[in-house]
Amino acid sequence: MSNLIENIKIKIKLRKNFFILLIAFLIGILIPTIPYINNNISNWNNKRLKILENENFKIRLEENCKLENSKYKKLQNLGFEKFAMEEFNNCFKESLINK
Repeated sequence: MSNLIENIKIKIKLRKNFFILLIAFLIGILIPTIPYINNNISNWNNKRLKILENENFKIRLEENCKLENSKYKKLQNLGFEKFAMEEFNNCFKESLINK
């Protein structure tokens, strides 16, 4: 009977030790990956920031080309939509080249 109790105690200790080893192993895997994860997050944020900057730049160029005193607006007010769009495209291309 005492042998059975000792076996049970040993099994309980082995389970505790197994879980401690498992946790230590997982922590050992987690710690070296923190810089890698941090680097990936910062790279993702930088890419997203560049995309947003490009979108904002494009919006500002469109607004500059569609000002009230621009050729685009004058042609559009006269009813020449096709020529107004051509003028807008030219203005947009020139703004991109100058920037």
